[in-house]
Amino acid sequence: MATKILHGEPVGGGVVTGRVRVVINPRDAVTVEAGEIVVIPHSSPEYAIGVMQAAGLICEYGGVICHICTVAAELGIPCVTEVKGATALLSTSMSVTLDGDNGIVYAA
Repeated sequence: MATKILHGEPVGGGVVTGRVRVVINPRDAVTVEAGEIVVIPHSSPEYAIGVMQAAGLICEYGGVICHICTVAAELGIPCVTEVKGATALLSTSMSVTLDGDNGIVYAA
């Protein structure tokens, strides 16, 4: 069984496994590659360019109706928000499984 490493509020349903891309600065959202699971510190429209490439989204702070999570849900991208500590505990290139149905992040 996979190890649960983080949890939060589910927003966009679905389960996806992929490489993490931590994006702290919104200007770096252009570095997101198709299929990555994007990890951001907070909701901001500036992250949208990266989210549109993403296979999944993990947001540290922002409610279930925050802008970026709404964008992810509309695009059918699994999303979990209110995942405290995500940008510190996850690192770019590590593999995780994101369960957008239950709000859980597992080590892959």
